[in-house]
Amino acid sequence: MWVWPSFCPSGFLITLRYEADLRNGHTTYTAYLLKRLIRVVPLYLFVARYLACLPSAAPQYNAHRRPSNAHSASP
Repeated sequence: MWVWPSFCPSGFLITLRYEADLRNGHTTYTAYLLKRLIRVVPLYLFVARYLACLPSAAPQYNAHRRPSNAHSASP
């Protein structure tokens, strides 16, 4: 819900920064995309690896824990 308001200013600032370079031929669209990937991908990989290491992301490694019997009826 709170993520979408950041897209508009982000797009505006990116356009403001790179529009003149693209129009004047100082950079190409491919170079722009390469620069963006170099900035975004390392952070994405870091966060993905971090989240993959969380116990909730890998429940099969909690197999040694016994399930709670709080909801079962006592004999």
